[in-house]
Amino acid sequence: MTDNTSTAEGQGWSFRLGADEAGRVVRALGEYEAAHPGEPVPVGDVIRKITGREPTRSDVLPPKVDPAAVGPSWEVGPFKMGLMPSAQLAGLEFTAADGRAQVAVLTLRELAALGPLFEQATGDGSRVDVAAACRDLIGRDPFENAG
Repeated sequence: MTDNTSTAEGQGWSFRLGADEAGRVVRALGEYEAAHPGEPVPVGDVIRKITGREPTRSDVLPPKVDPAAVGPSWEVGPFKMGLMPSAQLAGLEFTAADGRAQVAVLTLRELAALGPLFEQATGDGSRVDVAAACRDLIGRDPFENAG
């Protein structure tokens, strides 16, 4: 990751995005990756450029996580996303209307393809069939085996 923001040991950063911002960020991440194949994606820089904002600092990272390997995180409706740019992966948490949370791991490409789901879910997310939308957009239900 080419984000040069210095953080104290044990600090992380996150962005809180609206649906329109999340869609633009996901598209911009995909465009950057396509234009710079094989290069690390400067996720923080892309989000800053799209939103015009700095991330929110947090004091505690999850245990046993190398702070340099953790990218930004953000929320859109019932979804929380966290990026691991060095691994080209994203964690996606979905909280259903009944309060049940499910977590899945996706590639950055899959996350980018889910943009329409995030836009739809910010309206009345309780009416979105997340499993069907994921199958349509990325060809699989990433929450199928989630506990």
